Amino acid sequence: MTYLQHKKNVLSLKQVTQFRDILNSFVKSKKPSDGLLPNLQYGVDYKHVREQLHHIVFDLIGPHDVPGCFLQRSVKPHAIHSDYEPSPNGKEPYFAILFPLYCDGPAHTIVFAESSKEAIPGEKDPVTSYSFDQSQQKMLSHVQEYSLDRVSRPQTIMWQPGDVIVWKREHFHCSDNFVLNGTTIKESLVLFTTMESS
Repeated sequence: MTYLQHKKNVLSLKQVTQFRDILNSFVKSKKPSDGLLPNLQYGVDYKHVREQLHHIVFDLIGPHDVPGCFLQRSVKPHAIHSDYEPSPNGKEPYFAILFPLYCDGPAHTIVFAESSKEAIPGEKDPVTSYSFDQSQQKMLSHVQEYSLDRVSRPQTIMWQPGDVIVWKREHFHCSDNFVLNGTTIKESLVLFTTMESS
């Protein structure tokens, strides 16, 4: 199975609106995760959204469990990182599933060929000597040169509300430098999956 997938129009406008309404209510009443500020992230109990999402995710990645479910509002571009981290259910990290819900201008998710069980590129990761073109350099202008030296072959997916973007959790990825496009806010629903319990 490929490490990256993108499928269009998997959520209806009604579903997108419902998830955005939940996020808006969290922003008004719930404390976000401290580690990501000024970006906002709120945990969601997956059982509350499973009925709407399970068939979509199953069609994309097959049997799975979902130990992590989050609604997010981003105002600052994310640097290169992997989502490979120990899971509460003790199972091997599998795929990250991102549902774009809203953006007020152009925005992209960028996934690289390289993977790691570490959160960010480090000394153990080889220098790739990859030559980024001018457009890629602009999109990645918020990323430290040290990290860029250790990734290659960026796959760029433009955000469209209702779509889904899927990548293996060990693959390095980031957002583009969306603020350069005049984009000030991005909202999404993200699932962290593991292999299904046997």
